Amino acid sequence: MNHSPSKILLSFLLLMLLNGLAFAGEIARDIRSGTGPDFPQPDGGYADLGFGLEASSGLRLKGDARGPVNFAVHLNMGYQWRGFFVEALSDSEKGLVFGYNALNTQNWTLDVVFGPEHNEITGELYDELKSLRDRHVDLTAGIRATGYFGHNIIQLQLRNEILTGLHDGYSATLIAGRSWQIRNANVHTLVGFHHGSQQVTDYYLGVSEREASAEFPQYTAGATNSFSSEIGLTYPLNESWILRSKITAIHFDEEIANSPLMENTKRNFIFSVVTANYVF
Repeated sequence: MNHSPSKILLSFLLLMLLNGLAFAGEIARDIRSGTGPDFPQPDGGYADLGFGLEASSGLRLKGDARGPVNFAVHLNMGYQWRGFFVEALSDSEKGLVFGYNALNTQNWTLDVVFGPEHNEITGELYDELKSLRDRHVDLTAGIRATGYFGHNIIQLQLRNEILTGLHDGYSATLIAGRSWQIRNANVHTLVGFHHGSQQVTDYYLGVSEREASAEFPQYTAGATNSFSSEIGLTYPLNESWILRSKITAIHFDEEIANSPLMENTKRNFIFSVVTANYVF
């Protein structure tokens, strides 16, 4: 019997939600703040602005002008009202998210989410890619389910492109994390699985026959499965400032690494950042 990934995930989520009040958020924020069923979030907002340094090494796009070490400005903010919410998190891979908290149980919560998901790739941003067509920011919508079990959090997302008509592809993400409170410090770890459909990968990293050249041979990208891990620290310096740091490692699918748009074929990427964040 042939089942689509969306139907399988939806059935699984419904079973979990029937088992179980939690108020969900993006796991990258919740794992640092201790948010969960025991700490419901009231209507209102939050914001912090951070300054620091970030370093990276490994797979990158051709023409990426960023050096191995760069100055970082991180903005994390959000607001929720009667179940509706907006999140804009530099600490999250999803970035800007609009949503509605549709269902809560003792341990699980289900959100309907919408927003841009994949960054644009243009000749203006990457000068070595000027001969290729621009790859634009897409809009995707779907569901986000988050489970809270003590200091452990698990989050599943399934999103499909809507409105923009760029690729009609989907993505699926599963991330699990745990946090430890050590005196005033919060230490966390995250591990993730990231799936991109063939339509998504080929739109952003494929090279069509029409735009192919000696430098960029024709390339049809397939579906991808990538893995990530992260360890991070959050430490309050005083009532207004928080120190945040993390190291993230990503192992990309070979369909991504082999794209002619990539500067090299390394499948690993290491990213680290340290910021001092002012809490408003």
